[in-house]
Amino acid sequence: METTVNIRVDTLNDEASWELFSKHVGELPDVEEIKSLAREVAKECKGLPLAIKVVDFSTEEDELIRCWRAEGLIDESLNIEESLDSGVDLIEKLKHSCMLEPGRGEGTVKMHDIVRDVALWIASSSEDGNKFFVQSNMGSSKITEEGMHESINRASFVGGELSEIPMFSARCSRLSTLFLQDNPLNKIPRDIFLGLKALRVLNLSSTKIKSLPKEVGELNNLRLLNLSNTYELERIEAHTISRLSSLEVLDMYKSSYGWKVKGEVDEESVTLEELLHLECLYYLGIRAKMFHFHMAHSKESTLWFKRDHERAVELSGDVEHWAECAEGMLNIATCLCIHDCSVNRIGEVAKSVPNLKELFPFHIEGLDNIWEGMVKSGGRSSFPKLQEIGVIGCHGLKSLIPHDLLEQLDNLEEIHVSNCSNMKEIFRAKVVDENTSEIVSTCSAVDSNALPKLRILRLAALPDLSYICQEAFSWPSLEIVRVWDCPDLRRLPLSTCNANKIQKIEGEEEWWKKLKWEDEATRLNLQKHFKEWTPWSYYI
Repeated sequence: METTVNIRVDTLNDEASWELFSKHVGELPDVEEIKSLAREVAKECKGLPLAIKVVDFSTEEDELIRCWRAEGLIDESLNIEESLDSGVDLIEKLKHSCMLEPGRGEGTVKMHDIVRDVALWIASSSEDGNKFFVQSNMGSSKITEEGMHESINRASFVGGELSEIPMFSARCSRLSTLFLQDNPLNKIPRDIFLGLKALRVLNLSSTKIKSLPKEVGELNNLRLLNLSNTYELERIEAHTISRLSSLEVLDMYKSSYGWKVKGEVDEESVTLEELLHLECLYYLGIRAKMFHFHMAHSKESTLWFKRDHERAVELSGDVEHWAECAEGMLNIATCLCIHDCSVNRIGEVAKSVPNLKELFPFHIEGLDNIWEGMVKSGGRSSFPKLQEIGVIGCHGLKSLIPHDLLEQLDNLEEIHVSNCSNMKEIFRAKVVDENTSEIVSTCSAVDSNALPKLRILRLAALPDLSYICQEAFSWPSLEIVRVWDCPDLRRLPLSTCNANKIQKIEGEEEWWKKLKWEDEATRLNLQKHFKEWTPWSYYI
């Protein structure tokens, strides 16, 4: 920096740190307890008042919002969507006021040590009855009883070495939140929850529990139950889950407990049918047999599709049975992913998702028509809100969108198709009789009305693909076309008349050179938009 004089600035000693801290905090109440805490806070600065240390721990924003809703900290008169939006707004306000800051991963937040210390102190000494008891990351198998009394409202024992739940917590009748995650707990006493009738949030994730007693079902006010990452959980007693009439969140993601239907398991164990009694449930993550079911308000990425999913449903295995069990939740879903199963039609499942915006069928054996049963009487589509469709590994498909749907997908913006070995055309604008080769029907007004909002078309690994479409489309919004490993595709449905919005055409150089064009003017016009692309250039 070309300085002429260098002056070493040492860290402040304890007394100087305290003086500076006091100057900025102002006059403290003459209460020794407060002054003692203030000195501890000052020490946290370690002689660097502006260099406030940050916790080595990030929290999922979605998890925070679910806990806030379960606790009643978000207006309970709001519906699910409104309350989740309210939670997002609250997190942004906390970030803006520096109470929270972005965490290590996308969709996570973390908190400064000092902010956390002050917040815990305020919460622990609150006069309004909302007292906290926190002994997290203690590195001990024993929890001290000091400070744990009946007025405690929320308790956290996260990240310790507990092998059993502290029995003195059972007498805290006002307890609404109990965090026990990240402990080597291996047993839950049957009577531990009998005195916790006010409990709304219970987190037992990442513990070593092997069973869940039916006494948990007595928690009539429980809104959130987290049993994710319980790799040793083998048994949940019958009628435990179905009695949790207020339950909104059941998170058993990566739990070893395999849910089954009646008749597949002994009568003493919980079955899938119990989920049908949970009328308030809006978040569910469980494993059944060899597949997973996940439904949530979340921010996720699914292969190619990077988008903030509002409410996502993932179905695999016995899809029809799942659709029946999850009918209520499918009604509020906006994203549906069906994968790794054998089913001839998915239309009946997809019709149960009236607000569907994103549809992803992956690796479905025997699927030869995605849209069977999806068109309502009068020619109206079941999916007026559909914005994106992605298909991977569905080898029974010969075309993607039939002629009778082309004019009905008014809001479709993105199409992604990959690894469908028998796909011959993307848009089937006309129907040809296989016996006579005569055109049976065609999409009327194709030239002006089909897919008015389609912006992105990405095609990959389609060895039999010969056409994108065999009729002229106007493409009023098409901006990006990407083609890779489609050796039989020799024409693009573009011309000087309908390619006005095109910004980018991506593909292999050799493929581009072999394309046939309506005229030389079209080729020259589109050449400037072409960019060589392969999967090794960058990730999709």
